[in-house]
This record gives sequence, structure tokens and C-alpha cells, in this order.
Amino acid sequence: MPTWVGFEYRQFFDVPRSIVLSLEDRLVLLESAFSDESADYSDDYQLYLLPRDVDLSGNWSDLSAAAIRRLGTIPIAHVQFDPTRRSQLNLACLRPLLG
Repeated sequence: MPTWVGFEYRQFFDVPRSIVLSLEDRLVLLESAFSDESADYSDDYQLYLLPRDVDLSGNWSDLSAAAIRRLGTIPIAHVQFDPTRRSQLNLACLRPLLG
């Protein structure tokens, strides 16, 4: 059963490329970085656990550097978004990585 959660994001190219989810007592970053080498965005999201007090204002290009730890990787194709791809995602696809 879908569990829809809202999110904040920065950078949008087909899908949000940096997403922060606020889940109960933790913040989770999903990041699909741009590669200068391939001149494209990654097909995967890297997931990171962020500290609750991390500064989310401004640019998020170095936000993963503030992570407490890396949680894993998920293909973007496995993440189910709302029709706009800009407000909610189905948390069920991330559950195996979130524990």
C-alpha cells in the first residue's frame, strides 16, 4: 500500500535531483548528482541520513557532505512520484533502505 510523503527539493531535470524528506525523527536526502564526465545526471539516488539541524536554506550542492551516514542507492525508476513529480513520493519504495 502506498505511503505518500511530501518533500522539499532543489534542481529539477525530469525529476527532482536533490530531495529532503522529513520522516518522524530524521531527515533523509535523496541525491542524483550531475556528472561532468557523462554530462548527465545519475540514474540513481544516493540516500543519506542528515542531522536534524542541517541548514536547508540556499544551494544543496554540498548537502551530502553534512550527512551522518550513507543509507544506500535506489534507481530513480523505482521511485514513485505524484503526477507533478514535485510534491510527494511513495515511501514504500525506500523502506528497505530506511530500516
